[in-house]
Amino acid sequence: PRSCVSACRGGRGYTPRSRFSACRGDTGCTLRMHVSAFRASTKYFRCGRGRCSHLPNLKRSTRNAPLATPHAAMAGGSVGSQGGEKSVANFVVGKEKFRVGDTVTLRPPSADASPFIGRIDDIKKGKSDQVRVHVCWYYRPEEARGGRKGFHGSKELFDSDHKDWVTPDAVNGKCRVHTLAEYQQLDDVQEFDFFTRFVYLASRGEFKPDRVPVYCLCEMPFNPDLFMVECEGCSEWHHPACVQLTQEEVQKMTHFVCAECTKLHLKAGQKGFKGNVRRRDDDEDQHGPVMKKRHTGS
Repeated sequence: PRSCVSACRGGRGYTPRSRFSACRGDTGCTLRMHVSAFRASTKYFRCGRGRCSHLPNLKRSTRNAPLATPHAAMAGGSVGSQGGEKSVANFVVGKEKFRVGDTVTLRPPSADASPFIGRIDDIKKGKSDQVRVHVCWYYRPEEARGGRKGFHGSKELFDSDHKDWVTPDAVNGKCRVHTLAEYQQLDDVQEFDFFTRFVYLASRGEFKPDRVPVYCLCEMPFNPDLFMVECEGCSEWHHPACVQLTQEEVQKMTHFVCAECTKLHLKAGQKGFKGNVRRRDDDEDQHGPVMKKRHTGS
């Protein structure tokens, strides 16, 4: 209940899992405000299935609101319908063949800028053999409303509803955009390996899903670039620094059990103790660390 949350709030700007678990009610979700390094004011929810971060959907105002990034214009311009067009299976740039469904890099606005990234949705060819390519854009976090946050990975992209027609000469080459789970399974992340877990509705500045699980005492959404270790007692994931350890110390450990589980284990020997370790549910972690791995990150 809200009164319990207020009463047990810690002094560091968040409610630690050990305190919040003790006061979790059985009726509905508890809304609270969480002030953190990556967002001045972020809504967090605690429900029966676990902790979630609520990503506010930012409504786009009609005044003083920036338009969606004009990817098509900067990548080489869009082309209109020629009339009498038909869909074709592929097109060729240089010696490379591109098909519908391929994820590709497109020419950046300047030589020192990162390339745009999109997914080919359709290819049209007109009577004059002129080809145009329908691309669904991926956004980098810094290109979207709200900007890049601490939980965004360095190779993270947002799928989007922003689509444009571009000319084939805007396409540079192929790349790979994985799900978060697939990305974590890669043995060697290459330059053009990326991952996505959010859909960005560019015209409205909204994200889907708008809630994701949070982890560790710092209660941050999962960042696959950061090293984390799983507690063998409660299946919670922790950053070493948040539990007063270093990455090197954790990697030398045969087993890791968090302080809260250790306390519960010690109390278990006391007469009349009926406490339980709350384990994280599997369905909480579709946007988190891949199960069956003790460590994440580099």
